[in-house]
Amino acid sequence: MKKILLPLFLFSLIGISSAADIIVPSEESYHVPYTDEFTFTLVVSSEDYNGRIIVEDRWAEPCGVCAKEPALYNKTASDLGIEISYENEFYISERTAHGLKVAVKVDTANVYCGLIIFTPIDVGGSGILSRGTWITIDMRGISLSPATSPTNKTALNITGFSSEKNLEIYLNQNPVGTVEITRGNNFTATITLSEGDNKIFMKAAGSELQSNPIRITLDTIPPDAPIIFPLPLPAVNKSTITIAGTAEAESIVHIFVNEIEKNNRSASDSGDFTLSNIDLDVGNNTITAIAVDRAGNPSNESAPVYVIYSENKKRIQLSADKTTTILHDGESATCNITALVVDETGTPMENTTVTINFSIVSGNAVLLTREVETYRGGAATMIEGDDAGDVTIKAETSSPDIGGDSLTITFRSPESTPSPGNETNETIHVSDSDDRSRGRNIPSLLIYILVAIAIVVVGFLLYSKITKKRKGQAEEMGDGLSWVVSSMKKKGEDYMITIDKDGKKKTIKLNEKLYKKLIKKRKMTFGKHTIVFKPKK
Repeated sequence: MKKILLPLFLFSLIGISSAADIIVPSEESYHVPYTDEFTFTLVVSSEDYNGRIIVEDRWAEPCGVCAKEPALYNKTASDLGIEISYENEFYISERTAHGLKVAVKVDTANVYCGLIIFTPIDVGGSGILSRGTWITIDMRGISLSPATSPTNKTALNITGFSSEKNLEIYLNQNPVGTVEITRGNNFTATITLSEGDNKIFMKAAGSELQSNPIRITLDTIPPDAPIIFPLPLPAVNKSTITIAGTAEAESIVHIFVNEIEKNNRSASDSGDFTLSNIDLDVGNNTITAIAVDRAGNPSNESAPVYVIYSENKKRIQLSADKTTTILHDGESATCNITALVVDETGTPMENTTVTINFSIVSGNAVLLTREVETYRGGAATMIEGDDAGDVTIKAETSSPDIGGDSLTITFRSPESTPSPGNETNETIHVSDSDDRSRGRNIPSLLIYILVAIAIVVVGFLLYSKITKKRKGQAEEMGDGLSWVVSSMKKKGEDYMITIDKDGKKKTIKLNEKLYKKLIKKRKMTFGKHTIVFKPKK
């Protein structure tokens, strides 16, 4: 229906009538001071029409002078920032009148040109002939330009246009100053805002003519300092990280690394923020944040978080003399663990001297030593296990540029040792002749068993002789290749053992079980070191 309105307007303007005759004002003009809402009434009367009338409106761009040209009226009220309300339809009877109340609200003092359209509707629901009333609302007088809100500036410059020369300034309904325009129609005035919401408008002196209002919020209170969530690791080997936390809602969060801003981003409506790709400096990094609210107030600096970034790829490399150890007859078993500090190519760093901390992160076993200082880039310890199962050893240092390593050792009982692959569970049925044959072979079997026993006995005797000879050679060599215990003291549940060799001293830590073992056997070997305990004479 709206697509045929303009031709109908043209018909109404040249006086074409219809059987459905209604009478509307041809033109209404109002010159009023600016107000928040202006209301007027249009009277529509009927000669011989009974029925429903649809009401619509169209507007032209504000131009100062309203031309009665239907083609110019192609804007909706919302297009021009106009709020308008009226009855969208009403019923009228023959020789009666209806008053249509129209309310208009605008944000700026100006001239507004509109067209109110009345369309009778026949019984079939089609429009018969539209009639229009030209509307001119001249609110010119004083117009204030919009201002940025919120602000943290107490002094505010307001600008605008006025056809009046002497103006009064109102802040929150109270007069706070005057303005005299001596040339032209533009003006600038400075006022002092109050903390919180401020409503500003101007009036012509001695008149009720007033400007459109502008609303500004003064906020001089800084937001709380942001909170940066703790980082998962104090040391990283990546050059960028992600920072997350909370701040005042919709504030701008600025992230600083070593006092240099790296990135910024708005916090969400709930105050959460996440900033990725934060560049780190090599070495120590102190990360802080500040928040700037919508009014421009900066917060205090957040509590710092720390992270260390290292470009060095040094790491610990763990190995063992055996990763699977068999436990016999419920006895304990041991294996040696070696830790090397290597570079990114896997080459040992022989000039690196650090303390390596060994720990058992899973499984049931005992460590010979927990802390060992590296010698020529390496360190060693020994673990002892009593129960079958996997034991995971972890090695790390306090140095942020050396990565750790872990290793799993399996302690296994003889029963769980896999059987040879050529064994089979297949059952073979034999005849009576086979049984008789098996009986004839029994003496031969006994001979084989006796020979095997003899071989074992001879081998045991030879092994004992060789062992004693080697032991004697080692004793003849003296303790020059061994570390001798020079002092020991108990610390908590462990024992601190000082060992000495060629004037060099080392301190190792033994648990009570290993300490008793050393006292009993007088000598103990672990890793590359042999410890000799000599009681004082």
